Formats: sequence, structure tokens, C-alpha cells
Amino acid sequence: MLNFAKIMLLDGHSAPVALTICISMLVIIVIAKTIGGMLPVLAKKLGIDPALMASPMIASLTDMISVATYFVLASLIMGI
Repeated sequence: MLNFAKIMLLDGHSAPVALTICISMLVIIVIAKTIGGMLPVLAKKLGIDPALMASPMIASLTDMISVATYFVLASLIMGI
């Protein structure tokens, strides 16, 4: 709620833009935490060293999913 107010009042953006950013942030954080927790466990079950999956794979997947999430939400909320 604070981020929504900050975007609206201090940055001067409209409500749909602020809503898109705030919802995207929440969804991206949940997805990133889920991926970050599941990939090392999955790697261990597959017999791969979990440390190999930890940093580069999680960062790459999270970045790709974050961009896609933002654009999907922007198209749904703002009708772009």
C-alpha cells in the first residue's frame, strides 16, 4: 500500500500504472522465492550438485519470469 501511494503521489503516475507495478512486485517475489527454494531440492533429487543450480539458474529463471509477469499484468490491467 505504501508503494502504491508513493508511486501515485511522489512519482505522479496513474492508478493503473501503480497497481500494475505493485501487483507485479508481489507476484514476482512469490515466484522468485518458490523457484529459489525448489531448484536446489530438485537438483539434489536428480543427483546434481545443488550449488550449481543455485545462483545462475535461479537468477536467469527469475529474470525471465519477472519480465513476462510484468508484461502480462500490464496488458491485463492497463489494456496494452
